[in-house]
Amino acid sequence: MSLTESIRDTISRCLRELKTNPQPKSFSDLADAYRKQGDLDKALDVVKHGAQRYPHSLPLTFVMAQVEFDRGNAKVAKNALEEVLRVSQDHLKALKMLAYILYVEKDKAAIDLIERIITLDPDDKVAIRHLQELKKIETNEPVNKDNESDSIDSKTLAEMYKRQGHKEEALKIYRNLLKKEPDNDVFQKEIAALENKESSPVVILTSFLEKISSRRRA
Repeated sequence: MSLTESIRDTISRCLRELKTNPQPKSFSDLADAYRKQGDLDKALDVVKHGAQRYPHSLPLTFVMAQVEFDRGNAKVAKNALEEVLRVSQDHLKALKMLAYILYVEKDKAAIDLIERIITLDPDDKVAIRHLQELKKIETNEPVNKDNESDSIDSKTLAEMYKRQGHKEEALKIYRNLLKKEPDNDVFQKEIAALENKESSPVVILTSFLEKISSRRRA
């Protein structure tokens, strides 16, 4: 099942659940599916309706942060993430997202968040590297960004770069992600959009050849 099909299945499931027994998870899953599909207006509408019914739902507040960030409202996203963390200080996804936002902005406040992430997950090599890089910034040492695509949240990082206008950095990450997931049509579309192409036959062909190559190796 492709990512697009999975998203469609999630949307269908959540719409059925909302008709019969609306729960916070149904709202948050539906909003997140619309977000991944690129329909941010629908995603925000679902979040708002869900928040009216369940105003204290952490999953809904977290998805709101994701939606608002994708809409380019980093400040609103930060506020939502801080609200999540006020209630759940160890909410790892919220910690990571807020830390990455601040990291991309080179905000030194990210250091405390990343240290908390490492306390919760000592094996998070990405967080350790980012902490080292931020501390280098404090001392004006050069920072190496060659390994950013190794992050488990590198899609989020690519989105952040894209929102801030750093096309080359975003493209580098999306291209590396596409190598790992040649069938991911979302990555293909992001690359095509960043390359200012209506369609990207080169990307599609490369994906197809890599898929064949991986099957032969298997």
